[in-house]
This record gives sequence, structure tokens and C-alpha cells, in this order.
Amino acid sequence: MKDKKLSASMTVEASFVIPMVIFVIFALMYQAFHLHDRVRMETVMERALGKGDFLVSQRGGEEGSSYEYENMNQNGNWGYFQSNYKELEEEVGNYLKEELERGFYTFQIERCICKIDGFTLRIKIVMRKTISFHPIKNFLGEASYVILERKRVLHSPEELLRVREGLDIMIEYAEDAQFAKNHVVNNKAALEKE
Repeated sequence: MKDKKLSASMTVEASFVIPMVIFVIFALMYQAFHLHDRVRMETVMERALGKGDFLVSQRGGEEGSSYEYENMNQNGNWGYFQSNYKELEEEVGNYLKEELERGFYTFQIERCICKIDGFTLRIKIVMRKTISFHPIKNFLGEASYVILERKRVLHSPEELLRVREGLDIMIEYAEDAQFAKNHVVNNKAALEKE
């Protein structure tokens, strides 16, 4: 008769251990979803930076097209600094929004900002961390915001050649000015000796 009785201590211990095991499993799954979303955002940002780099270097040409070096003279020496990149910013921004509107488990995208200025393309994504599992949400509190920012120095062969040419001219003027200054100083010293 003694052998047929089971101890209740196993049931009590299991009532504490099983919820903890389930919580750990859910936490690992949540971390996997979170990691998936972060990797996806990083990948989309890198693609958008590459697309922006391509569009600036090709001046809006189709992907896969070759660069037309014959049109290099149309912008002048300082055309790069006077260029308006609003259309390219909108195109890269639309690409970002299109890619980021689906496929996330733990984040909701709030804003995408794309800015091209000078030689850099800057992308900023503001997202809100969403937690759908209410016990975890209650434990962790309200949703927090995460901001990802990336920038890339743009490569535009046309404009880099223009800037190089302008800098060479400025260096030449500076060397001429230095030569003139040395010449005046030497003549002044020679006149003072006489």
C-alpha cells in the first residue's frame, strides 16, 4: 500500500519549474525575432546606401547602365556643391519605406529619413519596439524607441574629378602667391642692403 502513494512534492515543484522553462523558451524566441528584425533593418539600410551611391554616381541612370563620361562637362567645376538631390533623396526614401513596411516581428517603423548633402548619404530609421505578449509587455514596461543611423561617403567619378581639378587650380594659385611673396621679400631685403 505504501508504494501506491505518490508524493505531492513533485507536483508542487513542477508547478514552479514548468512556467519558468516556458518563459525561458518564449524569451529565446523573442530574442530570435528581435535579432531577425535588426539584421533585416541593417541589410535594408546597406542596400539603400548602395542604391543611393549608385544613383548619385550615375545621376539617376538605370541600374546596370554604363557611366557616360561624355557628359562630364555639363555641370561645371563646382556643380557637385550646387546640385539638388531632392529627387534622389525621395527615390532612396521610397525604396526604404517600401522595403521596411513588411516582415518585422518586434519593431514597428515610425520614420525613415534620407538626406544627401555634400559627399555623404545619411539614412536614419526611427522604430518602436512592439511587444505583443502581454506578460512580457507588463514586465518590461511600455514600448521603447530605437534609432538606427548610417552614412556613406558617396563616390561620383565626375564630381570627384571636378573637385580635384578645382583643388589643383587653388594649389597652383597658392604656389604662385607664395612665389610672389618670396620674390617681394627677397627684393625688399636686397633693396634694404643697398
